[in-house]
Amino acid sequence: MKLKDNEREWCQKFNGVWRALSGKRRAEFAENVRADEDRLDALARCTARPGARLVVRIDQYTKGKVPAEIVLGKFKALWLSIPIDERKAFAESIGSNLDYCNMIAHGRKPINLALAVRIEQVTRGKLRAEQLSPGKSPDNPLGFDWEYVRASRVSQRAAGATCNA
Repeated sequence: MKLKDNEREWCQKFNGVWRALSGKRRAEFAENVRADEDRLDALARCTARPGARLVVRIDQYTKGKVPAEIVLGKFKALWLSIPIDERKAFAESIGSNLDYCNMIAHGRKPINLALAVRIEQVTRGKLRAEQLSPGKSPDNPLGFDWEYVRASRVSQRAAGATCNA
């Protein structure tokens, strides 16, 4: 089975964590992430493709040592880490709905600028807007100029501090 580069990178990170565990600890790990040890062995050897939900459970159990975003992308990793019964509330808090967020997570819809900014606000900066919405680059010269906006914010804060002094 040929893995994509990001899947291989994730499997290699997982391999480091998995190899550090011994018998009883491996069984405990497998139980906590709800997977059998053979499946986890295959992931560690990069001979199996990592599934999205398992990747998120491993990310959560290892406290980020094997980040789900390597394979899933930042929004999908966040979205799948939110319990299903709380996703509707999250979608509403960013001014969206459950269906649209599912489409974003699965790559069927892009994240527009306003939504990217709202996600940054709701996640308190855990996900930055520029990570979610494409910025200006040689490949995308019409993309949004995040550097300019961030620099403007800093200079506005500095000007505010000077005026208030």
